[in-house]
Amino acid sequence: MGENIQYKRFLPLVILAMSMLLQGCKDDVFNPEKVKAAYQDKFPVKNIDPAMDWKMTQQVRVNVSVSEDAGIDYTIRIYDKNPLISRSSAKLLAEGTANNTTVFTTVMDCPSVLTSAFVCRTDAHSRNIVKYVSIQNGQLHAAFGSSPATTRAAWTRSVSIETYSPEKSEAEITAMLSSAEEIRPNTDFQNGKAYKISKDNIYRNKISKDGMGSDNPAIIIIEGSWEPNGNNMTVERGFEFYVIDGGEIVIPDEHTFTLVQSSRFIVYAGGTIKGNDIELTNASGGSYNYNAGTMEIDDFHVSQGGAFYNCGTVRVDEMNFDSGCKFINQGKAYIGKTDSNITIDNGCYLYAEEFVGTLNMGDTSSAEIEDFGDHSNNYNTRITMGDNSMITVLDEAELSQAQFMGPNNEYALVKINKIEDIGNFSSQGNIHYEVKEIDDDITEDIWWEAKFLDAIKNTEGTISKWGESPITIPAGDCTGEGNTPDESGSETPTDPVSYTYVFEDNFPLVGDYDFNDVVLDVETYYHREKKTNHIKRIQLDVTLAAAGASKPLGVGLRITGINKSDIREIKTGGDDSRFQESFNSSYNKFRYNNVTYMEDSDPSVVIPIAGEVHNVFGVEPGEMVNTGIGVTAKEYTYEVIIELTDQTRTEPLFSKDNLDFFICYQYKSMEQRMEVHLYEFWGYGATDAGTIQQENLDLAGNNTWAICVPYGFRYPKETINVSRTDIPEASAYPEFIYWAQDRTQYTEWYEHPVEENVYR
Repeated sequence: MGENIQYKRFLPLVILAMSMLLQGCKDDVFNPEKVKAAYQDKFPVKNIDPAMDWKMTQQVRVNVSVSEDAGIDYTIRIYDKNPLISRSSAKLLAEGTANNTTVFTTVMDCPSVLTSAFVCRTDAHSRNIVKYVSIQNGQLHAAFGSSPATTRAAWTRSVSIETYSPEKSEAEITAMLSSAEEIRPNTDFQNGKAYKISKDNIYRNKISKDGMGSDNPAIIIIEGSWEPNGNNMTVERGFEFYVIDGGEIVIPDEHTFTLVQSSRFIVYAGGTIKGNDIELTNASGGSYNYNAGTMEIDDFHVSQGGAFYNCGTVRVDEMNFDSGCKFINQGKAYIGKTDSNITIDNGCYLYAEEFVGTLNMGDTSSAEIEDFGDHSNNYNTRITMGDNSMITVLDEAELSQAQFMGPNNEYALVKINKIEDIGNFSSQGNIHYEVKEIDDDITEDIWWEAKFLDAIKNTEGTISKWGESPITIPAGDCTGEGNTPDESGSETPTDPVSYTYVFEDNFPLVGDYDFNDVVLDVETYYHREKKTNHIKRIQLDVTLAAAGASKPLGVGLRITGINKSDIREIKTGGDDSRFQESFNSSYNKFRYNNVTYMEDSDPSVVIPIAGEVHNVFGVEPGEMVNTGIGVTAKEYTYEVIIELTDQTRTEPLFSKDNLDFFICYQYKSMEQRMEVHLYEFWGYGATDAGTIQQENLDLAGNNTWAICVPYGFRYPKETINVSRTDIPEASAYPEFIYWAQDRTQYTEWYEHPVEENVYR
């Protein structure tokens, strides 16, 4: 009996050796070295990487927390690509539930090329926010921030932006009116004295005097109207202008109201400055210029460290502040265009048609900007945002040199209608980004992955579709229309990553390496209890995509690392009747139990998938199906639903690393089925009813007869070698060979086929 088994084990090896040798001496009938040489010669890859295991997947440990509304469950989905872009091709890697007390932890399979993933948090309204995070050391961690703004008991105004009140109150200035001297053309101004333009009076002459001192300025109270002519617009040092309720300064067209050195203006509520241009030189002696009324100016220029404080309403066509100068806004500011040197500290509401420069946003402040940034001039635009602040880009954003810094506690919101350019964009802190569209000249791939998303990767920043960020900002004087999340969100992709198993059927002989003799697409679904993340069932959808073999072949699945006792029940679905009928084929090599759907004779978990693959397609063995030669047929799916004995696991009982799909056939007169497994499973040996001819495997080294490729692999057409160096364009995947020689290179070889040489 032992001799017979030994004979059967070595028979294929002998046959292989005989097929390689010409007529020769008896000693060459069995020559392991020649068998080994034949494998090395015929396999398409020479000098295979010694570390090559042919695996293109990895296991990643997942930890996702949500510290938001108490008692609210959020759906967590992890994707390989951005799920929010239109027509997204993102595939689902893992799905579960998280809340303020439950952390979603699991282990997920994903392609080994992935170094980052997209973690999507979905609320009860289907609104989605996404974080882009790195996969490091086989782990992925993501945390979704603090409580949304709607949960706060009360709103508080910013203390992060400076507040200022004039050294002299309006009441103090008004009290001076009775003793102040009325200004006339011949008035001789003196330091420390008060002067006035009374209510209903209009003064059109010069207010200035050379030689005034800076320490004790003359006080000019304007209750009426000062409308200077064009020749009298420069005010020398030593003057302070106080525009009180009902007063106004009117600057004529094409002229500039210039305040030199220590001179400055204070506009109280009800006061007005309007007209052409204002220029403040020498920083007004270190004192603030102030507006609590209304200013409507064509051009506003501040030099040498000057500062302008607004808590009223300012409308300026063009604001040019030299480096070191500052505009502090605690009111409403409407600006046509800013200069790149400007610094704006915004504590309330800001509108700008064109903005470059530095913008500091206080808590609960808002800014609406028509056009953001200026790529053509390579300007740096620096934005710092406070808690619950909001910036809305109404038209286009050029983020080429933009730097965003968000808060550390609550979130800020940036809404961008359209991105024109990315460039050296950077972002830090808690910022929600909503983006409606991107320019046609910027591809989605470049925008999301290479530019924008890289800037927020591993930060607290998130992205969402327009209207789906969770931050609620009530409408108000400082927040404009505010922000209210949409009542409903959008759907995100639900299809998992498909892994394609492709086989060569000639083992232990050398094949033609078109990897299409059997093609299986496999998708895995984990059915979890929502509240607990307990996995109740694992579903495997096994789709028979092609049969390129000329011989009868069966397909089976061995699940390694588990026991039959771990399975409560197996059910089937999909096109299961077609697969199960194939076990009635005379070519069937499986001991199929139509009650358990397993091989009862095997102590391991072995699930027959197809007794004969051509049978499933409804054709006879030898007929090639879906390979570019022969017939084109519908693909069929066998759903294998495995109910688990332990219903409390949050990590999968088995994963991609346990799914040992194999093909088998009758080799000559051998009783045992000849099995072809993936290289990574050869170490498990054959199933109880099969053989793997270990001697041949040992001689083959790390050559392989099967591979598993992610993303619905477009396998080679019949007779097309997977890869060749002599005529790369005649192969299916020219880069495959270089990856096989160095597994660290060309890791995405399967994304670059010769189009005419692949199927699907």
